[in-house]
Amino acid sequence: MSVTVRASAGPATKVQGKGDTTGRVLILTPARGDSYPGLQQAIDFCIGHPGYRMHLEAGDYYISHPLIVARILGKDYGQVSIDIEGAAYAKNSQPAYTSNIITTFTNGFALGLQLNKGSVIRNIHFQGKFTFPNTLSQVQVDTLSFSQWKDGICRDTRTSPYAAIVIDPFGDRATFDRPAYTMYPGLEKYYLPGMDRSGSTAINISGCSIYDFVVGILVTAAFQYNAELINVTDSRIDNCKVCYAYSQAQSKANTLFDLMVWGGVHTILDGLNYGFGHNDGSTAPFVDVMNVAGSVHQLFNIFASTFPFSAKRVYAESLFKIGIVRGLAGTHFDDFQIDFANADAGYPSPDCYYAGYNTTWTSCMLRLYNGTSERIVLDYPTNTFTGGCMNAPPVCWNTSEQMPLFTNVGMFYYKVRGGVLNSNTYDTRTYLEMDGRLHVNRKDFSGWFMCKNSNQVSAGDILVANNKNYEDQLSVVGGCNYPVGFVTAINKDTVFLQNVGVGFHEGDLVTIVDCKLKGL
Repeated sequence: MSVTVRASAGPATKVQGKGDTTGRVLILTPARGDSYPGLQQAIDFCIGHPGYRMHLEAGDYYISHPLIVARILGKDYGQVSIDIEGAAYAKNSQPAYTSNIITTFTNGFALGLQLNKGSVIRNIHFQGKFTFPNTLSQVQVDTLSFSQWKDGICRDTRTSPYAAIVIDPFGDRATFDRPAYTMYPGLEKYYLPGMDRSGSTAINISGCSIYDFVVGILVTAAFQYNAELINVTDSRIDNCKVCYAYSQAQSKANTLFDLMVWGGVHTILDGLNYGFGHNDGSTAPFVDVMNVAGSVHQLFNIFASTFPFSAKRVYAESLFKIGIVRGLAGTHFDDFQIDFANADAGYPSPDCYYAGYNTTWTSCMLRLYNGTSERIVLDYPTNTFTGGCMNAPPVCWNTSEQMPLFTNVGMFYYKVRGGVLNSNTYDTRTYLEMDGRLHVNRKDFSGWFMCKNSNQVSAGDILVANNKNYEDQLSVVGGCNYPVGFVTAINKDTVFLQNVGVGFHEGDLVTIVDCKLKGL
């Protein structure tokens, strides 16, 4: 691919024999080999000639280096804006019809936007080389920890991961003063000494698809601010460790609208593991409409410390867990429709279906996928449920001061009191074994343990533990809400289990608690 432009700022353009001199469009076609030089030249031309936009015709654009939308003015960056569009809507189209940017490297980003204002990226398919998720079964997706999602090839560092799109990847090199904060290799010259910390604003990413990167989209990789009014709309992200990551509190009024995620993902929305850590925490985008299917470990890993988190109209089938939302700012979920992964034999229970403080659930459906009255476990205090439905009353951690509240929550399979739950006093907890030794078959997640109080256990009961941490060592807040499994049978003093919790292994010693429904 070649780009020829006149030295003056006039409108004459020629891109491999094609050009639109009246509409001020650079029409690009793929090169036989490396498309990076032509694409970067086109980007630089559009930055220097405001009003031009780039149009990529259908085909494969292999790039050997990261594409950078930025302008250095002396010792700092100047504001820039660009409009890059592909040939066709790329969210769910065949590659033959779309404009496909394909990286041939594994240690950078496909597209980096530094101090962009009002830029538009639409109808582009980004293809990476992180094929590790393609090798995993659904059980592996759900049982491997976050730290185990690596292939030893693709770069996975906090401030410079292998990613499709990075907004504000560069910052003052003096801030990269500790081992966790690393610069993108080969791009060190873009980390300007003493550069301003202003970041991008009002970037729109729409109609795009992203496959096979460690991180799909990273907002604020370096120690920058702003990154606000960033809109990711009507797009798809699959086969990435993290779909969307962010790192700082000024990312206000960002939106994630109509996102499609159909498998091969550990975490969809992550505000903890990527980007430069800021003292004021990180602000999640507003989530509205998300369609989740296939093998997805969790929706969220969020710390809502400064501003609350809000998500609505999330549909997920065969999801392992919703995830974790820490922080005192609070969370609001509206119109969730969640069918958790199958609770039939042979499949593990998650460490937590959801763990979140001060969460309000409005008109949400939370059910196990196989259609039974088995119960899910929701940890952390001060959960409030209004309307919606569940398959059965959930297990919720509570104290006498902080209890879950239910108002007109329908029981889809477990018909209690006319099928509507308005009570928070339905659990009886029995401590079965203070140091119960679990015997676990990790091939089918069955198990058993010896129990002196086996006469107090019934088939179908859900058992929980109070001295087991969540994934990556996050402490169980309530102290007794880690799912041990469902009781399948009792034979004298032996209790048999299925769906043993994902974190348990042969010989683990735990305090085991039986959660029984009472008076329902």
